[in-house]
Amino acid sequence: MSLPSPKPSRFPSYPDDNGDTGVRRREVFFQSLADIETRVRDRRAVLEGAILTAASTGEQYVLRDAMRILGSAQGADVFGMTGRIVAISELLSMGASVSATTLRIGNVEYEVQPGYLVQTLIAG
Repeated sequence: MSLPSPKPSRFPSYPDDNGDTGVRRREVFFQSLADIETRVRDRRAVLEGAILTAASTGEQYVLRDAMRILGSAQGADVFGMTGRIVAISELLSMGASVSATTLRIGNVEYEVQPGYLVQTLIAG
């Protein structure tokens, strides 16, 4: 049985209606390797290491290697990976084998699209 705390909470127990949660929304999206290469080749962006700079606006983005998992090459998606976008470092830590076009987890092989997780770099 749980009893109420003898010390009052410093937080209100009623819902706060001001709408500000204090949590900054993360804007992270997937961009294919081919799309990034096209932008750089067409001089719409400059890539230096893991930083992509848009030529028109000067906005900067941090890139992290990732893969979009398109589907199982063998039929059944045993691990439920189809449609997921996962950083390559996370796939490797799961024990997956990764190549440019496929991903293998255990005995299941998936077709993948290489690319990046892209996040806006906020000037500080």
